[in-house]
Amino acid sequence: MMKTIRSVKTMKTRKTKKSVMAVGFTLIIIAVLTFTVIAAERPVVIDFSRDDWVMNDINADAIMDIVNIDGRRVIRVEVINGADLDDPTDNSGDPNATVRYFADDYQLDGDTHQWIRISYMNRSDAPYFEFHFASPTQGMHVSTSFNVDIQPQSAWSYTVAHVPTELERFFPKRPEDVTDPDNFVNHWGGLISGLRLDFMYYEEPGGRAREGDVIYVEYIAFFDTEEAARAFEFTPIRTVEAIEQEAAEREAAREEARLAAEAERLERELELERGREAAEQAAQQGEGEGDEPVLAPGEAGGGTPAPAVADDDDGGFPILPIGIGAAVVVGGVICVAVIAAKKKKG
Repeated sequence: MMKTIRSVKTMKTRKTKKSVMAVGFTLIIIAVLTFTVIAAERPVVIDFSRDDWVMNDINADAIMDIVNIDGRRVIRVEVINGADLDDPTDNSGDPNATVRYFADDYQLDGDTHQWIRISYMNRSDAPYFEFHFASPTQGMHVSTSFNVDIQPQSAWSYTVAHVPTELERFFPKRPEDVTDPDNFVNHWGGLISGLRLDFMYYEEPGGRAREGDVIYVEYIAFFDTEEAARAFEFTPIRTVEAIEQEAAEREAAREEARLAAEAERLERELELERGREAAEQAAQQGEGEGDEPVLAPGEAGGGTPAPAVADDDDGGFPILPIGIGAAVVVGGVICVAVIAAKKKKG
C-alpha cells in the first residue's frame, strides 16, 4: 500500500515538472516571437509630413516643397536646371538634398536596416532613385551610392529593395572613386551618419535629369527584413486633414486679430472725432460771449451821451477848450488883484 502511494506521488511530481517545463518553453517561444515582431515593426522612417523641414543643402538644380496632393502630405521635387542632352559631359540635372537629423534622430543601423521602401509618384522618365550615404568606414561620394528602380510616369506606387544588393549591382559607377573594391558591399554597415537623396537619376555624370522633371515622395523607410518592408502600413506624423484644420484655425485666429485691430482703430478715430467736436463747440461758445452788440450812445441801454464837439469846417481849433482856458486865466488875474488891494490897505 505504501509503495502504491509513493508511486502515485512520484507520477504526480513528474507530471508537475513536465507541465512547468512546458509552460517555460512556451513562454520562451512567445518571448522570442514577440521580440522578433517588435524588431520588425521598428523601421526607420523619413516622413515628409513632419512639422519641420527635413531636407538640407538643396542642390541648385531643383526646387523642393512640402505639398498636399491626393490626400497625402509629401515632398515635391522639380528639376529647374536640366542636363544638356547634346553634351554627354554635362552633369547638370542632379536634384539632391541631404536628410537632416542624421544620426541623432534616426539612428539608422546599416547592419540591421538593409531593406528600403519608397512611396512615390514619378512624373518623369527617370528610371532610378539614387542614394548617397556616409558610414563609419567611408564618406559620402559616388562610391558610396546606390540606385533603386522606380517606375517612370507612374501613379502612386512603392518599391522595395535590398541595399547591399543594389550597391553591388551598380558598382562601380566611377571606378576612379572606389577606394576599397573588395569590401565595397560591406560599406553599408554601422551607424549611417548621413544620407543624401538624388530623387531622379538617368545616367552618369550627375544623373542628367531633364528640366521640368517632377517626382513626389511620401516617405522613405528602412527595415530589417523584406517581409517587414512589404507589409509596412504607413501612418504619417501629420495628416492632411489635421494640417488643413490647423491652417483653418490659424486663419480664424488671424481674422479675429484683424477684426480686433480694426475695432480698436475705429474706436480711436471716434474718440478723436469726439475731441474735435468738443473743441469746436468750446470755440463757438467763446466767440459768442465776446461778440455782444455795442449800443450807440442815446440808444436804449446805450448810456450817457458824449459831449458834443463842434468842429471847425475850416480846420480851426475847438471853441470849448479855449473858453475854459480863458476863464481860468481871468480868474487868476482877479485873485492877484484882490490880494494886492488888501496889502495896500494894510
